[in-house]
Amino acid sequence: MPITIDLMDLLLVLLMLAGLVLGTWFVVVLVRASKALKQVSGLLDTLREPLSDAAERLPTLLERADAMTKDAVALTASARETVPDILKDAKGIAGSVRKGVDAVGSAATNLNEGVSSVFGTVRDTADTVETIVTVLGHVFDALGFLTGSGKKKGRKRRR
Repeated sequence: MPITIDLMDLLLVLLMLAGLVLGTWFVVVLVRASKALKQVSGLLDTLREPLSDAAERLPTLLERADAMTKDAVALTASARETVPDILKDAKGIAGSVRKGVDAVGSAATNLNEGVSSVFGTVRDTADTVETIVTVLGHVFDALGFLTGSGKKKGRKRRR
């Protein structure tokens, strides 16, 4: 018993099945979109008040930002004028300090040469220990005079 199926009828049945699958898929998509829209609507309801407050505060915030920008411009202009002067002063101070350090170094060198020449001549010309002790006594007297701890009146020396 042979069954005969018309090719057009087969295509029509396949087309109806595809339509049913597509219709079912479309209904599922619409249900999910409906749920998503409900959630978005709920979020908008909860965010409506904070968003409106933020929108009301926005002009004030923009004015403050504008004022801060103007202050930043003024500070930059002020820094542009004062920083070179400060750097020039710092350069002058550094030069003065360098000159002071050079002066102290040359004074130390001169003092070293003077002490070396005094002790060198003492060594060359000293025949006895007494001469060395005398020179050292004079040096200590000079140091005592300079530091203010010289001999005081009315005080006896112990022997």
